Amino acid sequence: MPDQTVKPEDAADFLLAILPWTIVLFAILLAMAISVHLLGRWRGRDGEDREGRAAVLKNFQEMHERGEVSEEEFREIKSQLAGTVQAELNDSDDTG
Repeated sequence: MPDQTVKPEDAADFLLAILPWTIVLFAILLAMAISVHLLGRWRGRDGEDREGRAAVLKNFQEMHERGEVSEEEFREIKSQLAGTVQAELNDSDDTG
């Protein structure tokens, strides 16, 4: 029967042979983790932007109710915000 023991030189050669592929695999996994993180931040920011526009509109509505903004100014602000939201919705429909 042949000797089944592993010599230390063989183990070292094996580790040196798989080391580059291990590094490549680690780099790929790291890149994927970073991509998922950045995508999550980007998607979260989109929701914050929508909430921000709603808060801005609410603020101008309150100013209009107090008489600080005229009806014409309020309508203009409202239409500009609606146009921005509509353009973003059209962009999201085109991309996804």
